[in-house]
Amino acid sequence: MKIVIAAEIFPPEIGGPATYSQKLATELTKRGFAVKLICYSQKQEPAIDQNLNFFITRILRGKGTFKNHYLRYFFKLLLLAKDCDLIYAQGPVSSGWPSVFVKKILRKKLMVKVVGDYAWEQARNLGLTDIGIDEFQNQELDGKIGKLKNIEKWVCQKSDKVIIPSQYLKNIVQGWGVSGNKIELVYNSFNKDVPSGSIIQPVGKFKFIVSVGRLVSWKGFSLLIELMPELKKIDPSFKLIILGSGPEEEKLLKEARDLNLLNTEDVVIMQSDQLGVISYLRQAYTFVLNTGYEGLSHTILEAMTAGAPVITTNVGGNPELIQDGYNGLLIEYNNKAQLKEAILKLYRSEELRNKFIENSKKVLEKFSFANMINQTINLFNQLTK
Repeated sequence: MKIVIAAEIFPPEIGGPATYSQKLATELTKRGFAVKLICYSQKQEPAIDQNLNFFITRILRGKGTFKNHYLRYFFKLLLLAKDCDLIYAQGPVSSGWPSVFVKKILRKKLMVKVVGDYAWEQARNLGLTDIGIDEFQNQELDGKIGKLKNIEKWVCQKSDKVIIPSQYLKNIVQGWGVSGNKIELVYNSFNKDVPSGSIIQPVGKFKFIVSVGRLVSWKGFSLLIELMPELKKIDPSFKLIILGSGPEEEKLLKEARDLNLLNTEDVVIMQSDQLGVISYLRQAYTFVLNTGYEGLSHTILEAMTAGAPVITTNVGGNPELIQDGYNGLLIEYNNKAQLKEAILKLYRSEELRNKFIENSKKVLEKFSFANMINQTINLFNQLTK
């Protein structure tokens, strides 16, 4: 079978969608699929691409106008998909929108993965709203955000299948007017095969609080920085490691600098590749994801795999991964008192930390890579038979 994966981000950029696209394309190729992948990129990456076992095309961002950004992706996808059996788009806008037009022109089958609400994310990034994703679904929208909302709804309605990674997202997508029998739940998987040589050597006896993700407003990194002086009064060995990049980076650096946490390296904010992320997760005293929204977090899966006790919010798909008190702790988003108490609860009890680590191993069984890839291939076969 010939597949075109219409991706959005791809390594060396970090994030769940980038990891997913690479793992999927690599495994499909191993199983005899002819795979082509197209993605957006900051620059060409020959050192990475020459080691891949599939064909990749990178469309450079920041070249030409906004429309050309999508047009170049569309025309290249049109060429790549001419002899394919199926297009698998990794989102309903940046990849899904061009893919629908290619589907119509070439009469190809199209499957789209939805891991969130792109219109809501853009509204938050642009400072146009501060409401949560659930409340956003009922808003009457106009302007750019209204157009994005209409695009993602239209793309999902015109696709042959819509893949979602959590039951929570199924409810969101059905609210966009997509038939339930077109929506398929396929849980994200975790990477259990991380080379041992990637582990970073511990520096002293620090208690690393690690958080990972795009540096955007709804990820709640500011509260973690704000909390650090209070935690360090309790135990000076606490340090905060934030791994990621994004529009909030300068703001977060300023917040840490104003609290005199940067010079002392009590807060470190930096980019990292996937192996670096796993290395820090393996050293983590606890992993914290104070997020206002998640579809189904790859990073929580990676933290569970790495043996980091998880503290996260009771929003989106998080409760499908973390059972409060069984394999982690759930708190309200941006609730400072609850976040502090959750960290201190793990601080006071090594037994609780070990319980969460062991129980996470049991929960991970249903999120295996084999399950994810087999379910995905079954859907490919259904669409192309």
